[in-house]
Amino acid sequence: MATAGSHHAQDMGKLIIWLMLVQRDAEVFYLTGEPGRRRCPRLVIGVGRLRQTDLRTAVVEAARSQLHLDISYFGVLAVDEAAEDLRLFVGAETPPVNAAARGAQRLTSHRVEDLPHLTGDLPGEGVFTLALQRRTAESTAGALGLSLRRAVEGAVDYLDAHVSVESGMQGWNQYQDGRTIGVLSTAQALLSHVYAGSRVRIVDAAGETLGALQNPDGGWQIRRALVGALSDVSITESTAYCLMALSEAGRGDDTPAVQRGLAWLETAQQADGGWKSSAADSTSNVVATAWAVRVLATLGRTTPARRGVEWLRTAQNADGGWGPVARHPRSAAADAESTSSPAYTAHALLALLSQGVDPGERHIVRGCAYLDGAFDPAREEPWTSTSFTTVVDNNSFARLDFRHFATPWALAALSATGRDLSDPTLLHGTLKLLRMQTADGAWRSGLTAPGDFPVWACHDALFALRSITARSAERLDAVALSAYHERQLEALEKSLGKRISSSAAPLTSGARSYVTTAWLSLLTVFVVLLAFRQLNIIGASGGSALGQLAKWVGTAVVAAVGALAPPVVVEEYKIRRQQNQNSAEEEYP
Repeated sequence: MATAGSHHAQDMGKLIIWLMLVQRDAEVFYLTGEPGRRRCPRLVIGVGRLRQTDLRTAVVEAARSQLHLDISYFGVLAVDEAAEDLRLFVGAETPPVNAAARGAQRLTSHRVEDLPHLTGDLPGEGVFTLALQRRTAESTAGALGLSLRRAVEGAVDYLDAHVSVESGMQGWNQYQDGRTIGVLSTAQALLSHVYAGSRVRIVDAAGETLGALQNPDGGWQIRRALVGALSDVSITESTAYCLMALSEAGRGDDTPAVQRGLAWLETAQQADGGWKSSAADSTSNVVATAWAVRVLATLGRTTPARRGVEWLRTAQNADGGWGPVARHPRSAAADAESTSSPAYTAHALLALLSQGVDPGERHIVRGCAYLDGAFDPAREEPWTSTSFTTVVDNNSFARLDFRHFATPWALAALSATGRDLSDPTLLHGTLKLLRMQTADGAWRSGLTAPGDFPVWACHDALFALRSITARSAERLDAVALSAYHERQLEALEKSLGKRISSSAAPLTSGARSYVTTAWLSLLTVFVVLLAFRQLNIIGASGGSALGQLAKWVGTAVVAAVGALAPPVVVEEYKIRRQQNQNSAEEEYP
């Protein structure tokens, strides 16, 4: 794409604004010009106006008078560094422009994905992306806290309305049918209440249910949600969820159920340091290992957790992501099964971070880069969800179809690395996640059939929101100072306008002062000569004509120097002082 700096017309005493004009409630930009010569709408603002008001007001007024558009200004985005004079890219939003207004202003609308294919005087794609990110932040920041709180409260209300009771136990079924109880779903619903800060009686009742459903070997089964057949074999993912739920519900590692569960989990660790979903599985996998590491790290079992971390490090793919299983360089078929996916990558990152791996460590950095690259804000789910099926019982051929809602896990992983809602990816992804909640508080996902709202979707979303709000809460200083930062931005924009006007002044006023000074000095010369003639200091009598001419010339020189020198010296001093002041401001803004 070309640069807007190719316009070489100099507007002395004026500021050029390239308007990054976004259509309200759409990712559409308005441009001007003919096909092949597109450019952003251009505003010209006089320096004099900037001496009277701030940049925001000046831009809004210029858009109204020059483009006949009412815009909502949302800030300076960049400086056109290719231009010789000062030109700014400014973000603004406008309601949809009707056909008549478009024709009058030669405006055309273009989707974001079409912009790279246009030719003309346009800025780089990064400025358009920045405009959308800034627009999103401006439009959502005020109500975001309320939206997050309502989402959490709505989800808990939905769960509480779908409690199942079976054989005197209380819990949840994955599809919340109100009749049967599942193990994994009960653990996930219990954790959902903990994430929401809801310590209602059902949390204790669900904890009792999980204790009652523990297998004799110390692990937990997946009671209702297996594919093909039922099985009571203990499964790593279910055991890890139950241990995490009991721990979060207040049952420490001195609790018998927790002790037996930890013993089963440690025994299930493979020689390579990873975990399989069950004894019937063929190889260690990423999600089972990640969950085992997180639980063991939470409950202080650091030695097996560290071995699991090393397995996860070796399982990372060349693109920085993780697949469902470790890559196998000597087997093309096995290596194909390890194709990276956002969900597996997020699980691996959370496990590494839970064990204290530094966010700056290369495996974390590469994993985050993979998630950033996989993010697509145009999709309803910006990170693509996925599922992984594995055999858990060779006798019944029961299979575990583990569905991974990638967007909340990716958000949680990025939050765990230190990012907060000031990060555009995290903010946009959070807004997308909130839009996936139904009106009655449940969450939908592309992995479920229409009308099905499983507990796992609710759990994953609440885990992500808890991670996001916890990270942002750690930066309460930014919230407390936001009003001051806004005032600082306004002050900077006002000072920018004054700087623009003052930087244009020395050349014009200095040149004008020299001309004025010279003209007044010449007038002074003739007045002095005339006065000398009238006083007969110089006259026609006495001496030769050559002597008289010499007297006139000498008198003129003396008068001119006397008249010109003081004002010229004063003007030169003023100009140099202004230049020095401008240089100092550039060096120490």
